[in-house]
Amino acid sequence: MKTERLDHTVLRVTDIETTALLYQTVMEMKSVTFAGGRQPVTFGDQKINLYQQGNKFGPRADSMMPASADLCFIVDPPVLEVREQLDKWDSDILDAPARRTGACGDIVSVYIRDPDANLIAKSNYL
Repeated sequence: MKTERLDHTVLRVTDIETTALLYQTVMEMKSVTFAGGRQPVTFGDQKINLYQQGNKFGPRADSMMPASADLCFIVDPPVLEVREQLDKWDSDILDAPARRTGACGDIVSVYIRDPDANLIAKSNYL
């Protein structure tokens, strides 16, 4: 068996609408509605499921809590332009530019937090 890619991840959130709005505006993702009113955000051929804290939907991880994820997104345009865009949204930038190692090599990142305090990196490969 060969693992090809990550299809989706799940974030447990305190307010789906507020979180979806950040991912739509700051991250330029699309919000969609699935059966049962589930509202993930999508980008490319991947998605992030947003699950309301306290609602039981299974199967699921044993102890999912808001503010427990660190996510890194490879983005276009360059990080310096990303930082300018984030300044326009009055996003609190935690660190930028920050050099790290991504899955395929060296990256440079801008770090922010989403409404639940998950760490979000917008990154480019060097």
